[in-house]
Amino acid sequence: INITKQYQRTPSSPASSPPFFEISPHQIESFQNDGYAIFPNVFDRPSVERLNHRLEYVLRGVYDSGVKPDKVPKLVKLPLPKGV
Repeated sequence: INITKQYQRTPSSPASSPPFFEISPHQIESFQNDGYAIFPNVFDRPSVERLNHRLEYVLRGVYDSGVKPDKVPKLVKLPLPKGV
């Protein structure tokens, strides 16, 4: 997999995001070794909270489209956390 060392902001990127960020050699090595890399502060806190909120439902088999994805995650059978 080829990953570039610079991320350019697209028209759909939040206006508050920086125009680009550098990917460190450590992040590239992490991706090559582990299959993932960590990019801190890519999303703002409200966006992360919305994603986490939605994930709670996806992990319980509730999909916006009403159609299961090709790869269904292992479903959670615990009640939703309070406030979700």
